[in-house]
Amino acid sequence: MKNIVFLIVLLFVTGCSDTNTDNPIAINSSTPNLVLFVNPQGQPCKMQASIVQEMADELKEKVIVRYIRTDIQEDQKTFYKYGIRGLPTVLLTDAAGEEIARLTPGVHPQGSIRKLLKSIPRG
Repeated sequence: MKNIVFLIVLLFVTGCSDTNTDNPIAINSSTPNLVLFVNPQGQPCKMQASIVQEMADELKEKVIVRYIRTDIQEDQKTFYKYGIRGLPTVLLTDAAGEEIARLTPGVHPQGSIRKLLKSIPRG
């Protein structure tokens, strides 16, 4: 009987967690995410990552930059969740990991990323 009560309490506590385990992008923050889906060995992905890194100071006030990589096993579910089929892909999500907007696969200049950031809801 004690085991059943413990199990019920454990399920209740873990079921009420603030962490969204269904969405690997969601983190405990109110800041939107700029998510880069990349193959770290691919030249286009390296170019896109470099462009984003050049924007670091500009981005740090607006978004959390997250890299989802093909060479990390745990990241595979995130590729599937967002339907990523071409790389590099740049995606903007809210703090809960819900997609706001994305750029088409390929390398995009800073201006395209700035335009994407205008999709962040105000308020």
